[in-house]
Amino acid sequence: MNIARIRTGVIFICCGIVLLLNTLDYVSWSVWFKILSLWPVLLIAIGIELIFKKTLLSFLALLSPIIMILAILGPVYFSYDQWTRGVSWAKNYEWKVPLNENIQKAVVRVDFKAGHLEISSDTLDLVKADLDYWDKKPECDYIFSDLDSTARIKIRAGRREWSDWVWKGWRKYEWNIRLNHNVPLELELSSKAGEADLNLVDLKVDDLSLNLKAADLRVKFGKKESIKCRVDSDASHIKILIPEESGIRIDSEANLTSTEFSGEISIFHEDQTYQSDNYESSLYKIDVFLDGSISTLEVETY
Repeated sequence: MNIARIRTGVIFICCGIVLLLNTLDYVSWSVWFKILSLWPVLLIAIGIELIFKKTLLSFLALLSPIIMILAILGPVYFSYDQWTRGVSWAKNYEWKVPLNENIQKAVVRVDFKAGHLEISSDTLDLVKADLDYWDKKPECDYIFSDLDSTARIKIRAGRREWSDWVWKGWRKYEWNIRLNHNVPLELELSSKAGEADLNLVDLKVDDLSLNLKAADLRVKFGKKESIKCRVDSDASHIKILIPEESGIRIDSEANLTSTEFSGEISIFHEDQTYQSDNYESSLYKIDVFLDGSISTLEVETY
């Protein structure tokens, strides 16, 4: 067994691993200063190899490549340990679109992955977004059409790479998207394994479409004459908050594991329809259409 060949191969493999992690931004390039500062370890490894390779204890010569693995990958491990203790490598991207007085309507589509998303109305711009990302910067598009005076906005996480599948447990985004409260909106959200908090109280949302997979959603509606909400879900938890004065009707083709209605609300349930007693008489109507699989549906008044 050629221990020197094994040691050389181990050094090349370990250096390749570190360079790969550097390139993917999982480990800072500064880790090389720590690795190179341990260069005397190479002399120790060669010395152990020379002492034992032609003796009855020749198996101890294998300590040489093992020591080199520890010397090269050890600093990488401690860099990872710093990350787990609160050092974040997430980057931040700020994007906004100024308000155009000619806009009569906005169509907003958000494609969100794991993490926490907030949507609210706190901005004088048409849209203002504060977005975390890792490898790929979020893709943000804005198009305005003079033909129908409609702005079309698309915000989505950078395309998934193979590394996302390896490190997906670490991929946690924090997104804060603020929309203008004076522009009528059509809002579409796709979320996978994330938490979303939609505060629509001050927003003029006419149409809301939600495509959820293993997501935890909280949506708070305001007083509006008519709101239509469509939910296509897979194993998600959904909580809906509505004003006491609003009436709600829920038509469900979804597999509902459990439902809960609380606050000042009285629900009439027949077949796959849930309707509040004040739905017909209320000035503010919320129509919800459910499809797919929902682990828990909660409706609460405020």
